[in-house]
Amino acid sequence: MCSEKLLQGEGVSVKRKASYLLDSRQDRVVAQRDEPFTAAAVGAAPGTYGILLPEGVPAGTYRVIAALYRPEQGGPSRLLTRDGSDFVSLATIHIR
Repeated sequence: MCSEKLLQGEGVSVKRKASYLLDSRQDRVVAQRDEPFTAAAVGAAPGTYGILLPEGVPAGTYRVIAALYRPEQGGPSRLLTRDGSDFVSLATIHIR
């Protein structure tokens, strides 16, 4: 589901990575986890992923987002969704 939205109909023959990010309401990345994204991931059952939080993350509301990108490209290399965004929102969490 998420992968289909991110791929925008592209094949997965090119090297890509998935990035899972925790960001604040001020669009600042607080924590990030990147891993290879393969053709086997497209249409696969949802998995469980963890993002390690740095010590001292302030209490507040954060978004968990996912993005696909091409690591061989320099600069902004995120793939776009059908609606033109470069990420999809997965969840909102509250840290106390």
